[in-house]
Amino acid sequence: MAFAACKKPEGNNAEQTTMNEVDTILVGTYTNEGSEGIYKLAFNNNTGSIKGISLATNATNPTFLAWNEDKTTFYAVNAIDGRGGISSYTWNNGQTSLTNHLSPEESSPCHVVLSNNGKLAASANYGTGGVAVYSIKENGALGSITGTAFNSGEFGPSSRQKGPHAHCGMFSKDDKILYIVDLGLDEILAYPVAEDGSISEAQSAAKMEPGDGPRHLIFNKAGDKAFVVNELSSSVVSFSVDKQSGKFTVIDRKSTLPEGFTESSFCADIHLSPDEKFLYASNRGHNSIAVYAVANDGKLTLVQIEPEEIVWPRNFMVHPGGKYMLVANQNANSVTVYSIDPATGKIAYTGEKVEVSSPVCLAIK
Repeated sequence: MAFAACKKPEGNNAEQTTMNEVDTILVGTYTNEGSEGIYKLAFNNNTGSIKGISLATNATNPTFLAWNEDKTTFYAVNAIDGRGGISSYTWNNGQTSLTNHLSPEESSPCHVVLSNNGKLAASANYGTGGVAVYSIKENGALGSITGTAFNSGEFGPSSRQKGPHAHCGMFSKDDKILYIVDLGLDEILAYPVAEDGSISEAQSAAKMEPGDGPRHLIFNKAGDKAFVVNELSSSVVSFSVDKQSGKFTVIDRKSTLPEGFTESSFCADIHLSPDEKFLYASNRGHNSIAVYAVANDGKLTLVQIEPEEIVWPRNFMVHPGGKYMLVANQNANSVTVYSIDPATGKIAYTGEKVEVSSPVCLAIK
């Protein structure tokens, strides 16, 4: 690790605090500027304090992470041009060991997601617009590649949209559809998924506005609403979801930037609060988190755009308890903590911060 924590860990073991109060949060990083791989952060969910951070495992550019349901295994993309892939790691009493690594030809994935039944993993390849689906073995290891595809369609008008750029994948609640968000095509594609993990020809779930550059997609718990953050147009869109056809219908659209802001800014991440009353999106450039109230019908109302101690927020995490948010500030080499007002959804910097080189993903155990 290239940087020391701002606050010293309390005691010799960062997890000495009452176990149900301390969560382990993995931090994925870019490793070209001093980071050694994936770090583990001890976070007290009662006080909001960071108890310590240490290296979990060496890895090259582990830029996105995902846990399996029982938290015995996690998966990391290795974002390496043309020779990246997906790695599977076993977690045993805080110790991490590499289980296996798979890499399709010319792979450079930027995202990995598990199916709801835990039997499949899917990666999105930004550089090629490629999609790969992997089986998962009983021990959590990656099995065979069960399906591959390359997104195709009409490119968007931006100079960033000269080809397909798959940026995120999400399975439908019944695992029968793999949705792929493609920044280059301004489109959400829906790939039918068979029981063996193979995928059929994609259909269009939603065509975004030209130049939107959609980046990430999330669903509500019921699976009947979806929310997309657009990297290039700095906006969020809420959709209703037809569970039978897989089609999205626009409900609302809002900017993530304050009125009058004209400098360059690029959205990155999006999350709902645990009670689904609030939506959050990150701005890189304006360097802030935008907060929206979410009505029962999916309409959005801007509540706040918070910039304090936020610098190029590539990824952030709303704690499952709903009291705190942690933000990975890629260009400030820090993870910062914010309290969340349960009534308004507003966030406020708590003063808690830990330093780590180029953090770009947070995943709670």
